[in-house]
Amino acid sequence: MSQNVLITGASSGIGRETALLLGKKHKKIAVMGYRHKDALEDLVDRLRTMGAECLYACGNLSDFSFVAAFVKEVLAAWGQIDILINNAGISYVGLLTDMDIEDWHRVMDANATSVFNTCKTVVPSMVRQKSGQILNISSIWGTTGASCE
Repeated sequence: MSQNVLITGASSGIGRETALLLGKKHKKIAVMGYRHKDALEDLVDRLRTMGAECLYACGNLSDFSFVAAFVKEVLAAWGQIDILINNAGISYVGLLTDMDIEDWHRVMDANATSVFNTCKTVVPSMVRQKSGQILNISSIWGTTGASCE
C-alpha cells in the first residue's frame, strides 16, 4: 500500500537515497532541504521520472512558519502524511572550547528545533487519522563520540 511520505534533509546523502528508495514503492513523496535547491530539484525530477508525485520546499527547517506552511501545502494536496522522516542535520567540527554561541544555536536549530517543528506540524494530522510513523535519523555521532565532533 502506497503511503504519503515527507522527508527532511533530502537534497543529499541519506535523505536523498531514502527518497529514491521510497519512490519505488510510495507514489507521493514530499521533500525538504535547505542550502542545495538545485540538488533538491534534481531529486524531484528523478522521483517524478520514477512515477512519484512530488512536492518540495527549500528553506530553513528551524523556521516554524516555513515548516508549517509546507506541511499545510502537503496536507491540502494529499489529505494526509503517513510517514515523516526527520533526516536533516549538521555537525560542528572543532573543539567545544572554540565553539561560539552562534555555532551552538545553528547546530541545535538544525538538529533539534527542526525535528520539533516537523513533529509539531505533522502529529496533529496523524492523531486525527489514527495512524502514522515518524523516523528520526541521526549520524553515528549521535551515539558514539569522536574527536572534534
